[in-house]
Amino acid sequence: MRWLAAAGAIVVATLTGCTGGTPDYVPPSTVPSGASVPPTPVVVPTPGDGEGPVGAKWDWGRFDAFEPYVRQLSGGATFYELVWCQVEKTPGDRNWAILDRIASRAERAGVELMLKVRVGQCWATGQEGEFVRGNKAKTESSMPRSELEYTDFVTEAVRRYSARGVRVWAVENEVNSPTFWAGTAAQYERLVATAARTVRSLDPEAVVVDAGLSSTSYGVGIAQRLIDDGDEDAAVGAWNTYYSRRFGTRGDELIRAAGVDELRAALAGEQQRRNADYLAATIRLLDQGVVDVRQVHFYEDASAADLLTDYVRETTPANVPVELWEVGSFVRGAELSQEEQVTDLVVKVSLFLAAGMRKVIWLPLIPNPDGRNADEPRSGLLAADASVRPLGEVYARFAADARAARAAPVIQGDVRGVALTKEGKSVAYVWSTGDPVQPAPGMRVEPLPPGSPATEVVGNKPVRVTGASTPDELWKDSP
Repeated sequence: MRWLAAAGAIVVATLTGCTGGTPDYVPPSTVPSGASVPPTPVVVPTPGDGEGPVGAKWDWGRFDAFEPYVRQLSGGATFYELVWCQVEKTPGDRNWAILDRIASRAERAGVELMLKVRVGQCWATGQEGEFVRGNKAKTESSMPRSELEYTDFVTEAVRRYSARGVRVWAVENEVNSPTFWAGTAAQYERLVATAARTVRSLDPEAVVVDAGLSSTSYGVGIAQRLIDDGDEDAAVGAWNTYYSRRFGTRGDELIRAAGVDELRAALAGEQQRRNADYLAATIRLLDQGVVDVRQVHFYEDASAADLLTDYVRETTPANVPVELWEVGSFVRGAELSQEEQVTDLVVKVSLFLAAGMRKVIWLPLIPNPDGRNADEPRSGLLAADASVRPLGEVYARFAADARAARAAPVIQGDVRGVALTKEGKSVAYVWSTGDPVQPAPGMRVEPLPPGSPATEVVGNKPVRVTGASTPDELWKDSP
C-alpha cells in the first residue's frame, strides 16, 4: 500500500496544480527506477451481491426532490446522525418518527442506512449546548450523566433498527472538534466501549465504527509521524501540501510552515494537540478491537490524497477495513470550474477505491448556499433545484460501474487510476501524469465530464475507458 499511495502522489500532483499550486512533497516510490510496473499489482475486492462502495450524504428533508438521482446510487450507503437528545427530549418520551421515515426512504431507494449515535446536550448530560448548529439546533455531545440511561437508549435503537436492516453503528462524530464533543479523549473512548458492547450484545452481525475525525486532523498525524521518523523536510512539505487549501481560512490555527521550527510551533497549538490526542485515541480503539471499521473524512486538495492513504494504512491494523464516510471538496474564497470539480472527484474516488477503501461517500449531494460558511462553495452532485450537474452524471456512472465490481489500481506507464471489473468486463477511470498513453486498439475512450472534447488518447484529464474483459487488456499492445 505504501508504494501505491506514493504513486498516487504523482498522479494528483499533475492534475491539481491549477488549484493548489505545485505540491511541496511527493513521497518517494519504492518501485526501483526503470522497473517494469504491472498494470494491476493489487486486486482489492469490493462488496458483491449488488452492493457498491459508492454513496452520498444528503438532507432528508428534500428527499422526494432528488430520490430519482439517489436511486442511481442504489447498493451504496449513506448515514444519518441519531441524536439521543433530539429523540428523547424529555426523560422516557422517545419519538422515533423521523428516523422511521428515513429508514423507509432508504429502503425504498435501495441504499444502505448507517447510523451515527450521538448524545447531544440536554437532560441526559445535565448541560446546555455551547455550539448550536442549523435549524435542527444540533449541539456538541458530552458524557451522559448515567451510563445505564445511555445503554438503555442504545439498546432500543439497535433493537428497533437492526430489525430494519441497519448493521453499521458509529459512535459520535468528529470528536476532535469542540463543536462536536465537549468531553475528553478518555471519556470518548469509554463511551465507544460502552456503545460497542451494547450493540454487539444485541446484534452479532453488527459493525461498530469510530467517530471519524475531521479532515483537518490528519495533516497533524502525517507531519508528526514524519518528524518522529527523522524526516523533518518531508514533514514540512507534507504539512504544506495537506493544508494547501486551508491556509488563511482559520486565522493562526493553520499557517504555511517555512521550516521545521514553524511546523513544530504549529503542532504545539491547542487545536493541533487536540487533534493528536484524538488520532491516538482512534488508533487505540482500532488496536484493541473496540471498533471494527475505521471511518475517515477528507475534503482537502486531491494532491493530499496519497498522504492520507499512506498515513491511514500505516496506523490501521491490517485486518481493519477503512471507509471514507465523508469525501468532498473544501475551497473557500474561490470556486473550481466544472472540469476541475470532475477531475477532483474522479481522482479522489479512484485513488481511494484503488487503495482498498471499502466505502466512499460524497458530501454534499446538494450544496446549501444559505447554510453556514456561505463563502465556501461545495462540489455538490446536484444543483440547488435538484437538477443533475455534470459532476453528478460522472458520479452516478462511477457508482454503476463500481457496484459489485472488483477494484484494482491501474499503473501503466504514465497512466494512473482504477479498474472496475465484473461479469467479464473491465472499466477504467484513468488519467495521465505525463505523456499521453494510448489504450489498446479497440478500446473506447469517453471524456469526462460527458460532452467535453473527445480524445483518442488519455491526456491529463480523467477519462473512462471501456471495451476490455480484464484490466490487462485495456493496455495490451498499446504503443
